[in-house]
Amino acid sequence: MILVVVGSLWACALAFIAQQAATTAPSHIIRIDARLVLLHATVTDGNGNAVSGLGLSAFRLFVDDQPHPIRL
Repeated sequence: MILVVVGSLWACALAFIAQQAATTAPSHIIRIDARLVLLHATVTDGNGNAVSGLGLSAFRLFVDDQPHPIRL
């Protein structure tokens, strides 16, 4: 009898915690829709030296595995 009561209480506690987690959004998540994002890129070679003179065609931008155009 004691095991059944403890098991039932444990199941109720887990259900309550799961419900709280599902209804309470973490405060550190920020969602923003943006049409323009400025990116700074630094390219280095295998020795850590900066590589300069790269044109736009040397870069590709992917968001969620989908290619997006880069505009200056």
